[in-house]
Amino acid sequence: MNEERTYSHKRSAIIIAVLFIIATVVFSLAELIYAPILNAPDYLETIYPNRVQVMVGLLIQVGSLVAVPLIAVVFYPILRRQSEILALAYVVMRSFEALLLIGVGEINKLSLIGLSKEYIAGGGAERQMIEHIGASIQSVNYWGAEAGPVFLLFFVIGAIILNILLFQSRLVPRWISLAGIVSAVLLLSGSLFYTFELISPTLATGLMVPIAVQEMVFALWLIFKGFDERALKNLGHLKTA
Repeated sequence: MNEERTYSHKRSAIIIAVLFIIATVVFSLAELIYAPILNAPDYLETIYPNRVQVMVGLLIQVGSLVAVPLIAVVFYPILRRQSEILALAYVVMRSFEALLLIGVGEINKLSLIGLSKEYIAGGGAERQMIEHIGASIQSVNYWGAEAGPVFLLFFVIGAIILNILLFQSRLVPRWISLAGIVSAVLLLSGSLFYTFELISPTLATGLMVPIAVQEMVFALWLIFKGFDERALKNLGHLKTA
């Protein structure tokens, strides 16, 4: 029975690690496919002619977003032994994250394809109106998409909840969970400072790097080391206490 449980925990650790890699690495690589087109100054002129490239990148991102709530769902049976309320809160935060990105970011970006088509076919006053619509969509994307302060608020709350649970349970070395908490705070601070134009875009982007590195270190630790067996036993005692 103990061997089965150990195998189950190792399998869960690897699944969680792979889901983290998909949610971070695959999502970021997909952004590289379409971002140069969507972020170009003349995006309304370039999106429709490059619609296949844009759609491929966005659809890959949508697929990778499925991994976000799955991380919390797979983690839940383990984390709930430390705190059922926080484990459930983590599931809610990660689910809302994915829904926000799909409902706001991805759908809005896809809508720019049709808008670009209308812009290319239109002229004069019609083009001006479409430019205003495009600017409005881009503004919503700024606030609610992957780098927006609204999305990052929920992402950071979820990251802090997870790393508090990891710190308390000692499932992984505490330096990993502490790095996660610090990186999450840096990420949100950078986003807010940039929103109020207190720091440069370069610095704001740089403050996104620590959390990405921490998540990948965490994922690799789970693949090669797994969860701490002594910590898992302690969580088992907590559950039966």
